[in-house]
Amino acid sequence: MHVIRFSDNVRCMDEIIAQIFTAFGGQTKLAQATGLSISTVDSWKNARNGKPNIPEWRRSLVLATARRLNIELPSDAVLYLSQAIAA
Repeated sequence: MHVIRFSDNVRCMDEIIAQIFTAFGGQTKLAQATGLSISTVDSWKNARNGKPNIPEWRRSLVLATARRLNIELPSDAVLYLSQAIAA
């Protein structure tokens, strides 16, 4: 498994997740773009443990969808979404 190191200005996971949602135009648009239910996407932002997280098995879908739609993501978000691909 690869260790992901974020930039020197370490961003907390909730900020990275928020940037991904913002880049897509919100939860609903992210759900529509990926073909997932709104409740599934909402669960990423409101995880049970209180920490936002996109499951590893969904990250490659989100990244591929962003690329397909030419959605620009911050580098830390791309690194985070690439974690499942590189693992």
